[in-house]
Amino acid sequence: MKIIVSVRNEDEIRQAEDSGADIIELRLDLLQKPHDAEDLSTRLPRVLTLRSSAEGGGFGGDPSEWAAQVLPLVRRGDLVDVEECFSCFAPALRSRGIRIIGSAHRASMLSAADLHATETRLRTYADIPKIIVTPATEQDLLTLCSFTLSSAKPICTGVMGRQFAFGRILLPFFGSSLVYCHAGTPAAEGQYHIRDFRMILDLMTGTTGQKQ
Repeated sequence: MKIIVSVRNEDEIRQAEDSGADIIELRLDLLQKPHDAEDLSTRLPRVLTLRSSAEGGGFGGDPSEWAAQVLPLVRRGDLVDVEECFSCFAPALRSRGIRIIGSAHRASMLSAADLHATETRLRTYADIPKIIVTPATEQDLLTLCSFTLSSAKPICTGVMGRQFAFGRILLPFFGSSLVYCHAGTPAAEGQYHIRDFRMILDLMTGTTGQKQ
């Protein structure tokens, strides 16, 4: 499991690095100006994300505008979050040696069949499918955990909202390869601060007080 920390500024990058983040996510749609990302440096791998408003982000442009903002910022070794509506740019990213997180965010729960269908579509262009849903019941969360456990790896699953935010803690135990945290300002409702996530994880795994 890798911990990705969503950031908006230099201070949050430093906090994320100091708190044990594995990857930094630059949320381009949440920056005051997307080109501000050029000035945000980190020693860690980066995920570039320009989340569309249709999937809970702040970007309202079309695919060509998405590419115009993202492609100039890409560096070798980066990962790029690519929603299905922008997947036509996956070949251009791959030609630069970029790994792709194919993402789908839903404001409701998906059935087991729809979860598998979404995974299949995302794998046609992405290295890591990322499926984020909004459970309404405990059974929904169990369905998501079961799907995560049975899916091919790597895969990233997660939840939106506060009601089942603890699912963010549970899903890595069922095989989710990535977990998203913040270092000051949540990028999504229910996101844990990386320090809190690490503390809970240590308590659950019995590693508190041990050298990492």
